[in-house]
Amino acid sequence: GGAPETIRPGWTGFVVDPHNHAALADRLAVLLADPAAGRAMGAAGRQFVLDRFGVEQARRTLLTALDL
Repeated sequence: GGAPETIRPGWTGFVVDPHNHAALADRLAVLLADPAAGRAMGAAGRQFVLDRFGVEQARRTLLTALDL
């Protein structure tokens, strides 16, 4: 699940084929082996989404579209 356009592999998360159980298990094992890396990815992913899809970005996009 998730939106692949919001994932930057290794930085904000991992993209795996949902039908490839071995790849999913591998990525989960990576995160379980290094919880700090998982937390860092989560924080980076949150910031990535806020920067691109947050209220402030929506406001700027609207003002640009309205030429204000």
